[in-house]
Amino acid sequence: MKREVSKFFSGAFAALAYVHAAYAVATDRGIINEPVFLGRRWGVGYMWTEAAVYSAVSLALGYLGWISKPQEQLEKSTTYPTDGQSKQPVGADGQPQPVSR
Repeated sequence: MKREVSKFFSGAFAALAYVHAAYAVATDRGIINEPVFLGRRWGVGYMWTEAAVYSAVSLALGYLGWISKPQEQLEKSTTYPTDGQSKQPVGADGQPQPVSR
């Protein structure tokens, strides 16, 4: 996985952890009711567990994304301004210049 993808998913999992923690606090204070999903009540303990799991995944992906070294470019391409028709470089005087290949 590339560095940018790891960093993106690290942020996404951090956001999930934050939301689960905030939901657990709101449920614990009685602001919202415990969620009922598949006919079962999911208590605050499950929410804190999910927040901890998402935090761990976020930390692991963040470590992979920010610690790994960037991949080197395969080759540096040098581009020259061309006249648009013959694909030959244009000199300072506006005339096409020959290119050695």
